[in-house]
Amino acid sequence: MNTQLITIHTTQTMKALSIALVLALVGGFTFTANAQNAAPFAGGVKLQQGGGTSPSFGLTFAAKQTYTGNMQLNFVQPTGNGILKVSNWGTNAGDVNVTTLDLASPSDVGTSILSIANGGTGASTANGALNNLLPTQTSNGGKFLTTDGTNASWSTAVTSVGLSLPSIFTVSNSPVTTTGTLTATLANQGGNTVFAAPADGSTGAPSFRNLVASDIPNLDAAKITTGTLPVNRGGTGVTSLTPYGVLTANAAGDGIVSTTLDSGQIMIGSHGGAAVAAKLTAGSGISITNGNGSITISQNNSNFINKKRIALSQTSVSYTGQTPPAGFTLNANSIVTITVMETGGYPITATVSNIDTANNTFDFVISGYVSTATSFALVSFQN
Repeated sequence: MNTQLITIHTTQTMKALSIALVLALVGGFTFTANAQNAAPFAGGVKLQQGGGTSPSFGLTFAAKQTYTGNMQLNFVQPTGNGILKVSNWGTNAGDVNVTTLDLASPSDVGTSILSIANGGTGASTANGALNNLLPTQTSNGGKFLTTDGTNASWSTAVTSVGLSLPSIFTVSNSPVTTTGTLTATLANQGGNTVFAAPADGSTGAPSFRNLVASDIPNLDAAKITTGTLPVNRGGTGVTSLTPYGVLTANAAGDGIVSTTLDSGQIMIGSHGGAAVAAKLTAGSGISITNGNGSITISQNNSNFINKKRIALSQTSVSYTGQTPPAGFTLNANSIVTITVMETGGYPITATVSNIDTANNTFDFVISGYVSTATSFALVSFQN
């Protein structure tokens, strides 16, 4: 096996680079190049990007080729992850200039279309590229693109949309098969029902139902601001009362009547009728004085109850033209009571026989003669 040393270096603006390179020749021998080597030669040059700042490259030769002179490789520092290209020959015989491949330049890329298999789109237009990259559209009209998380595919589109709501709603225009608007309105319900949760106190879906007592919270009476509370609900049945009036029930018993009383008036019952406001009537020997908030009843001492002693005779049983005490006036309703005080203690009765209101006199008789001259009759008068 023969070994030779060659040196590969830059000749233009790049700094010298020494590379230890092992070349495998087709003829079956290997040499290490670290010095200048004769060129040109029949064969080829292969350059490949090997890093962000420095290229790696290799040399290939035709079998058993000979070469004389110096061989030089000229290259530039590529951009990060760029691609190197052989642009032209250098100024010296056998020099090769290496520059960065410009994918945006038509002269670098050419007019060929990169296939999908080689990382391209297989098309020269955006729409063509999109069609090539999507799953086949043949027989998939009206479908939409979906994915299973790994691959995209066509899926059948929705052909109709319907709306289903609880029975308290009425749904219109359902389903929509092309275009349209789904609408919902409240369905008709029974009268005097409310939309509320279950009436038994448990949780559940609300519905229209009748109110129950447990639906109404405890409310202060001040919350009732309208209407008239009837008597059968503990009210008065009226909206207003007479100032300072006395309350009595009306004839139907379903309302309150208020009556204003004058000085000295009181409510006096009337059998089978409504109580009336009236004043007391003074009787004989009675005085009534009415005031604001007061009624004064007093005895008329000169004409109320009076007594008189009348001496009896042992020879007379009839006594006429007797007069009452001074100041007492007899009337048709006067009551005259006679008690005989007989000394012997014999039972003797006395009876009034006549009351003369015109002369203010009365008569009486006794049932027998008294035994002593000191016997007398005690007479009481009352109107």
